[in-house]
Amino acid sequence: EPTGTSLEVKEGRLSIIGSIIINDVQFWSVAYLPYESSGVVIKYELTAQFFQDSHAFLLIDTLAAPTRTCAQEFDSPFSRLIRASGGVFNQSDVDYLFGDFADLSHSREYRICFTPTGAKADLQETGLSLYGQLHTSGLTLNGVDLGGGGVASLPKIPGNRLRFNKQSRPYVAGEAIAFIALQGECADPDDNPSALTAGSSGDLVAVAADGVVEVDGAVAALGSYTYQICYRGPTGPWEPTGLAVVVANSIVIRQVTAAGLSPGRGDTPLLGVDVYIETNQGASVLAYPGSEVVASLYRCTS
Repeated sequence: EPTGTSLEVKEGRLSIIGSIIINDVQFWSVAYLPYESSGVVIKYELTAQFFQDSHAFLLIDTLAAPTRTCAQEFDSPFSRLIRASGGVFNQSDVDYLFGDFADLSHSREYRICFTPTGAKADLQETGLSLYGQLHTSGLTLNGVDLGGGGVASLPKIPGNRLRFNKQSRPYVAGEAIAFIALQGECADPDDNPSALTAGSSGDLVAVAADGVVEVDGAVAALGSYTYQICYRGPTGPWEPTGLAVVVANSIVIRQVTAAGLSPGRGDTPLLGVDVYIETNQGASVLAYPGSEVVASLYRCTS
């Protein structure tokens, strides 16, 4: 009997680096990330085990040096070295190269070379590249920036006003975003259909030139999972962004003791409590419209 599910088999990679994972979004060729957005988390998947604590990656400008080898570009002005450890790119290096004051250019592919030891002699091609996109840098929910460059949390309640952010380009009416599976292809209509499904949002179109999209129908139908965000211009194709969103079905209240509150009894201050709202996956939720937290403090007389 049919199951309603499908399986896609990816072609095996000969490189020791199997894939690049940006904000939980997995890429097997060109990995997109939001440009001029700090806090982008880049991970890598190894196809073989290395025991060194530290690795390094060399990024080469494919436009300036399209044919030169990894070793030839090791000390070139067209390349940059990124430290890595434990399967994660060094955050300071990523922010310096692609963050708020990016050292590298946007809308350009940077070929990724890998060295397990950090040495020039051990450099090897990976068949992967990084691409800094300018289409969108994150989401704003009900006037609150959900943390550009990373993974945002979207509550599964109606009445949300969602806008996709842009760093330097103007908004245009007819732009659209979509939420699809983390391993899906934004340009593939099977992974990213125009209509809403149980696993993808369909086209979320900004009718006006303000980046605001209607999401009530999508969040009501989607499961409580993490989705990647795809972008499409008014006439252009769908492209990945390297951004992700958690659709939150439930929340928990986490209490953390903090500095004491005054006034207190005598010289002893009352206990201070910070209340955080989180998704069931542990991500902070910054903007629940119409919500409030009511706290009562009780103190024993003894």
